[in-house]
Amino acid sequence: MRSLTSLIVLACFSWQTVMADGLPDLGDSSQSTLSMQQERSIGESIMREIRASDEYLDDPDIMAYINSVGYKLAASSQDPTIPFEFFVVNDKSINAFAMPGGFIGIHAGIFLTAQSESELAGVIGHEIAHVTQHHLARRAEVQSKLSVPLLAAMALAILSARSTTNSDPGMGVLAATQALGASATLAYSRDHEREADRLGLQTLSKAGFDARAMPRFLERMQKAYSLLDNNALPYLRSHPLTTERVADTQSRVDLLPYRQIPDSTDFLLIREKLRVMQNGGKASVQYYDYALAEKKYTQEIAYRYGLAFALLKDRQYERAQLEINKARKRWQHPMLETLAGDIQLALNQPAKAGKIYQEALQHYPGNPGLSLGSIEALLRQDQAQSALDKINEQHSLTPGDARLYHLRARAYEALKDNAREHQALAEYFWLRGNPMETQTQLKIAMDNAKGNFYLQSALEARLREIRRILQQDKDQNKAKSDF
Repeated sequence: MRSLTSLIVLACFSWQTVMADGLPDLGDSSQSTLSMQQERSIGESIMREIRASDEYLDDPDIMAYINSVGYKLAASSQDPTIPFEFFVVNDKSINAFAMPGGFIGIHAGIFLTAQSESELAGVIGHEIAHVTQHHLARRAEVQSKLSVPLLAAMALAILSARSTTNSDPGMGVLAATQALGASATLAYSRDHEREADRLGLQTLSKAGFDARAMPRFLERMQKAYSLLDNNALPYLRSHPLTTERVADTQSRVDLLPYRQIPDSTDFLLIREKLRVMQNGGKASVQYYDYALAEKKYTQEIAYRYGLAFALLKDRQYERAQLEINKARKRWQHPMLETLAGDIQLALNQPAKAGKIYQEALQHYPGNPGLSLGSIEALLRQDQAQSALDKINEQHSLTPGDARLYHLRARAYEALKDNAREHQALAEYFWLRGNPMETQTQLKIAMDNAKGNFYLQSALEARLREIRRILQQDKDQNKAKSDF
């Protein structure tokens, strides 16, 4: 799968961009040459590619958490009407990026580097400001006034990247993009970074987080970047994080009242889950065993959860069950219950798993991890119709969840409803960024729906819609050759 790390940094206004002091008036953010609908369309096109990547994390706990924090911040932003979507990239690098239309990606490395939930929120708030102020579209306007074609070319540069050092068409597009008024672009992007920091701080404080976390995080990032080798991205090497950026944000937060905000348990558990995903099961088991034995932790619940999850990943199912049950006796949290059920599934005990999920859902209704686990347990017990009922219930809460469509397909397969099975698979592949397989599955569904006029009509309409969207993407991407 293609890498998502290198050109996203350059074309989508990474958190890592340089700042200078002072804050000029950038004008009305609504004066962008792109409408919000156009930005959303371009962002959706990029997201279809990102969702197809192995680096895109669709873990229900992680997705629920990042969107919960993101929506809380967005509600306090300059434009809470934007339909934001937040996601996590399974990459250890310290990075975050905003894309057109309200899509914001956070690398796993941000979670592992952040020493508090407010530091994570500061990164997200900064990226939200890039979106509300339409910085990517405005940068395209300043560079050459090409608006949609230029932004599409920049999007293509993002998607063509495979590494930070290779030579490919995407890098060529980016080089051409940068060649257009490079000095003006640099000054303008610096202004954008200052504006994003200022507005991000306002959002952070208004949403109830500790605004002082932002300069603390920036200072640690500055130290981390000093260790970059010569193979690092040239843009970051020539535009290092500066003491001025830290000083500027610090001077702003000094004007705010002091508040000490405790980390949520959600944040602590998600951070350990990502740590295990990054380091692997075996190494993580050793890490947590040592830390717990030596009491080298700040919140024991997080490390107990991390150990149980690491044991599951290392296929030490019996010990994982023992550890999670010890944790459940001491603490109550939906992620503990989800993990307990997941371990029972790994032990091939779907009935026991289903009981855990269902009892927990009484206390945490609609929780995505518990709901998906419950559906999986039903399918493994050959209760396809009950699984479908739960899928429909959860779909009303999380309609864009690709995993629900995959579970739906399995349920219809068990019920021998081939048309609806392939209809669900089509939607699954569409949400996971595979348009060719989407069309294939729709055609198979149509072949199996003969005699069902309403279903056949719905499938034909959906195929036309998919082709229209793909043609729209093609028209936008034609900017690459025109550009």
